[in-house]
Amino acid sequence: MWDKVSGRHLIPLRGVVRLRVTEGRVDRLRVTGNRSENDRDYGFLFNSANRSVLTGNVVIGHPASPDRWRDMGQSSEEGVPAAEPGSDHVAPQKCVFIYNANKNTFTGNHFEGCGTGIHFTAGAEGNRMSRNDFIGNRVQVKYVGTRTLEWSEDGVGNYWSDNAA
Repeated sequence: MWDKVSGRHLIPLRGVVRLRVTEGRVDRLRVTGNRSENDRDYGFLFNSANRSVLTGNVVIGHPASPDRWRDMGQSSEEGVPAAEPGSDHVAPQKCVFIYNANKNTFTGNHFEGCGTGIHFTAGAEGNRMSRNDFIGNRVQVKYVGTRTLEWSEDGVGNYWSDNAA
């Protein structure tokens, strides 16, 4: 049995992330065809989500006002605060955050302009990553672990905009 989250355009409201898989242990989600743009912290957060498929999704980050972090995204302006010229802040901070999430498949996704493209931590194991685009993220990958990860399938890996190869 699969639960589906598909075809949503996720936009920030007071800097709140619209899609989070965080309650308990979630298995067998199909997350397809969604778009997350300028969310404050994460485009997609997978926390204890297992054996799920994330495909055909888009996360786009933009420069953001530091006010989104100081007042928890609830500025006095209507909607999302504008970025200050020369701001070092970018939202979302992480296109994808994978925490203790295992045996998931990530294919055909587009992660662009975030502080970190993808962050793996807390023993996230057995995840399959191929055919994804990581474009212009300040840090493409943050991996907190000691095991070697395979990020290709059938000889096809991912696109990294900063890879000169």
